[in-house]
Amino acid sequence: MSLHDLRPTLAQMSGEDNYKRAPVMPLNEVRLNGQTGKYIYTNILSGRKAIVDGKEEYEKHDLGVSVHLVFLKIRRKLSYFQRDSSNMMVTNEHNVADDYVSLFGAMDVEKGLAKQLRFLHPELRTQQIVYCMLPDSGEIVRLTVKGSSLGSDAKPEERLSFYEYIQSFDHRGIQGTEEHFYEFITQLGVGEETGKLGPYKTVDFVRGRKLTPEEMQKVEQAMTSVFAFCKATDEYYANPNNKLISSPDEMNEQVVAAEDDEIAPKDIPF
Repeated sequence: MSLHDLRPTLAQMSGEDNYKRAPVMPLNEVRLNGQTGKYIYTNILSGRKAIVDGKEEYEKHDLGVSVHLVFLKIRRKLSYFQRDSSNMMVTNEHNVADDYVSLFGAMDVEKGLAKQLRFLHPELRTQQIVYCMLPDSGEIVRLTVKGSSLGSDAKPEERLSFYEYIQSFDHRGIQGTEEHFYEFITQLGVGEETGKLGPYKTVDFVRGRKLTPEEMQKVEQAMTSVFAFCKATDEYYANPNNKLISSPDEMNEQVVAAEDDEIAPKDIPF
């Protein structure tokens, strides 16, 4: 390598890299409304909004009580939202609790390991963000899983929580044949549990049929796209030189949207 190769690029010399915004992958979203027990498709990409109960919301479609998806990649974030208040906190998406993340809130941005920030802010709750593909259209969407759908003492033993469902796949081939969640249709249904605040709806996870080779080609393309985005996002937040904006509007909007559709009983330990 010559000295010429070690010279900084014009972009590096300009300093503009230090002021780049975090990578964005605009996607429509699917989530369970914990009050109605219906799955809701939020059409963010259309950009169309309507006034609902005095609030501006993206166009939404009722998908009913069952949805078929293919799980592509699992991420997580920590968040806290208090209704009728501007008090909210949310981290960037990351992979595991040992990841170094940024926590956005009313105060300055805090940085640290996700598990350390949760210890410092016990009001934070885990949300699993699942990048999924709609098998019929091939569209990539985000699915948010939270609360008792992640795990709950009130869950009937025969029903799988999110973590139990993911762990039900023998991805190491211990039983003789490897199997991965991205090779199967995942059917999301609706379960009901009862807590201190009364009954509420949770996500029911059921393994569907195995995908065909043709379908797996679409899955591979979608996974490659999602992986590249997540890798770029992780690199962005790992760079200490990036100037992070406290309480970015798009993050706050995600937290509010995620909480508005949920019962969010306080006795659920997530």
